Amino acid sequence: CDGVLADGVDGVPGNTDDDCDDSNSALLSEADDADCDGIVTAADCNDSDDTQPALDADCDGVLADGSANGSLLDADDDCDDTDSALGVRSADVDCDGALTANDCDDSDSLIQDSGTGASMSCPAASCLEIVGTAYDVGDQLYWIDPDGQGAFEAWCDMSAGTGGWTAFYVGTSGSQFAVFDLGELDNCSQPASECLRRPPSSLASNAELGIRCGSTMVSFPMSTALVDYFISGTQANWQSLGPPNVEEGSYGGNITLAAEFFTGDTVLGALGLGWMVSMDAAGAGGIFAGSSPSNAFCNGAADTSSAVYLFYR
Repeated sequence: CDGVLADGVDGVPGNTDDDCDDSNSALLSEADDADCDGIVTAADCNDSDDTQPALDADCDGVLADGSANGSLLDADDDCDDTDSALGVRSADVDCDGALTANDCDDSDSLIQDSGTGASMSCPAASCLEIVGTAYDVGDQLYWIDPDGQGAFEAWCDMSAGTGGWTAFYVGTSGSQFAVFDLGELDNCSQPASECLRRPPSSLASNAELGIRCGSTMVSFPMSTALVDYFISGTQANWQSLGPPNVEEGSYGGNITLAAEFFTGDTVLGALGLGWMVSMDAAGAGGIFAGSSPSNAFCNGAADTSSAVYLFYR
C-alpha cells in the first residue's frame, strides 16, 4: 500500500513504473529509485548500485558513521557528511581539511600546513601569529615565512609589552659586523646575534617599529619613509618617530619628546652609512641605539656590549 503498483500503471512487468518490491512499502518505483536500494535517485550517490550506502550524504565514499555503531566521533567516520572535501577522521584527526601527514598540528583545527613556527615545514607568517599560542615558548628563534618565499629563522621577542615582535636587525652596540647598514643587502648567518634581514614588502606604514637596546625596548608607529628604508634601503636622513612607547625597561630620555631615526645619507660618507635613534630632535637627549661604532650608545649611555634589535609588528 505504498501507492505504487507491482506492474506499474501499464500492467507490464519490468518497466520503470513498477514497484521495486511490492512487499516493502519503503521501496517505491524504479523511476524514483533505479537501483531499488531505498534511496531516491536525487539523494543516491550511485543509483545504479544498490550497495551504495545510505549514510554518505556528501558522496565522498566515507560513511557518516563509519562503523555504524551510532557514534559519530570514531576514526572511521566522515568528518562532515555534508562536505565532500572533508574525509575520514583517521586521515584528518582535527577535521580541518589538512591531512594528518601535512598538518602541523592535527589536534588543532585552526592550524593546518603552517602557523606554529616550530619548524621549517610549519612556519608562521610572523612572530605576532605565534605569540599567545601553545607554540609561544618565550623569546627565541622561530621559523617564519612572511611573504611565501621560503621559511627562515627569526628572533622573536614575545615578552616586551604584548609581544609578537619580529626582529629584522640584530647586532651589538658599537660593534660593526659585516653588514651593518640597512642600505646593504640581507646578511643573516647568525639570526640570534648578527642579522640584517629586510621586512617583507607587504609591511604596511601602519605597522609598529620596536627598538631594543639592552634591557629597554621602545616602540613607535612606522612611517612611509621608514618602511621604504627598511624594505629597500632608501635613505632619507632624519625621520621623526614621535614620542616613545616604553615596552620594557626604563627609558633614559624624556618620553614626552619626539625621537628621531637616522636612515643615513650618502652625502655624509661613512657617517651616513649606519642608522641611529636620537632620543629627541635636538640631539640633547642622547642616542638610544645605533649601528655605527662612532655612535656607540645605548639608552643615552656609552656602550659597546649591549644587544641591539630592530623589530616590526
